[in-house]
Amino acid sequence: MPDQLKRDEQRAAFLANAGIEQLRFWNHQWRKNRQGVLIEIWSALERRTGCVRVTRKAQNHRFVPPAREGLVDAPDKPPTWRPAQK
Repeated sequence: MPDQLKRDEQRAAFLANAGIEQLRFWNHQWRKNRQGVLIEIWSALERRTGCVRVTRKAQNHRFVPPAREGLVDAPDKPPTWRPAQK
């Protein structure tokens, strides 16, 4: 497992240096709060691009975000797992 952690850190550093933001979600977050996860992804897109409206053909739209009022809270960020130090 320590090798995987090292690879995870290297990948995260590489992506951060390239200006790429990682979004990570637990499987149970997707199963229990799909709209919240999609809103979190949508918010990241808005934050990164400044775009609040999709200008492509309307028939290509697969997801139209619902109004933010009345939605379940956005999912918590997943914790960073580290093995116990002995």
